[in-house]
Amino acid sequence: MRSVYQFNLTESLVQPQQDTDIRETTVAGLLRAVAAADGDRPALVEVGMDCLPGRRWNYAELLADAERLALALSSRFKPGERVCIWSPNTPEWVLMEYACGLAGLVLVTANPAYQAPELRYVLEQSRSVALFLVESYRGNPMAEIGAQTVDGNGAIREVVDLDDHDALFR
Repeated sequence: MRSVYQFNLTESLVQPQQDTDIRETTVAGLLRAVAAADGDRPALVEVGMDCLPGRRWNYAELLADAERLALALSSRFKPGERVCIWSPNTPEWVLMEYACGLAGLVLVTANPAYQAPELRYVLEQSRSVALFLVESYRGNPMAEIGAQTVDGNGAIREVVDLDDHDALFR
């Protein structure tokens, strides 16, 4: 097997590799390229807490849903604004990641195990203007904690339940 990096470690500084092509694109651009080339290939499969597969997206469907969500987000937020996602790994998390890239938003991530002081710190330090969350995860009452945390935070304009698709895609 060929090693990617081959060098003699005689110094503490290793020069960057120069023989690798760098693709000038964005996450959204890469999704568009893959959807155009292989739109029918499986892209995302939801696996439930019961370890059974759920919803599925091919690349064309993933791009379409991400663009639809990006359009919804663009109607509510300005490019460069920060929105926080506080959720376990879900398909909506992936859609938010691509949609924020498409809409020019900065996605701030928060660990779903956080409690109010930690979440408050992330929201305040990131200057997020919205919080996207789930009702609860592994016994952590996230909607309840989220409501407490944003109380008094004048920067937060929206708190959105990721499982409420009407609110998410509005």
